[in-house]
Amino acid sequence: MIRFQPMHDRCFGCRRPSGNGRFCFLCARAWPVVGVTAAGSYTEPVVRDTIHAMKYRYARILCSALAPFLESAIYLHGDAPHDPILVPLPLSRRRYTWRGFNQAALLAEGAGSRAGWPVAHVLTRVRHTFPQAELSHEERHANVAGAFRVQDRFSFEGRDVILIDDVATTGSTLRAAAEACRTAAAGNVYASVIAIG
Repeated sequence: MIRFQPMHDRCFGCRRPSGNGRFCFLCARAWPVVGVTAAGSYTEPVVRDTIHAMKYRYARILCSALAPFLESAIYLHGDAPHDPILVPLPLSRRRYTWRGFNQAALLAEGAGSRAGWPVAHVLTRVRHTFPQAELSHEERHANVAGAFRVQDRFSFEGRDVILIDDVATTGSTLRAAAEACRTAAAGNVYASVIAIG
């Protein structure tokens, strides 16, 4: 049985104590995301190995197994997100073709169907980016800056958005995606992931 230790009691930016995954007062000014929650830590071998199997051994079935953990991580935001829409981070066309599935989309669909939350596949990548795992902190930010946009025909109408991904390390990808959502008139933007690394 897979067991994860939820992560929601620290600011994602500076790792100071904070509640419900929210950024602390100092970090909140620099982030377009209200908070980040996770089902576990990427430093835990079982978490890391499970994510690696899902992504690099093409174990699509693990998305279904991990969906309840993601659902739990979403609930760690507390009562803050009102009538949220789950928005999975998209893969580039090249990476989707290589892997055969988008793990963030499958995780969002699994958690959304369990809890009754709508899932909107409205973020698109406007350009190919390099794999973040191979880049430094500074390179990660530059790599994804401006890489996302919300499809023109979609309107959030002020609704809260919860971005969904498998791993958040520096937060550069979540930041770029959140900026695109905010530009498209989303309400508050939150993020939930399987692991913080």
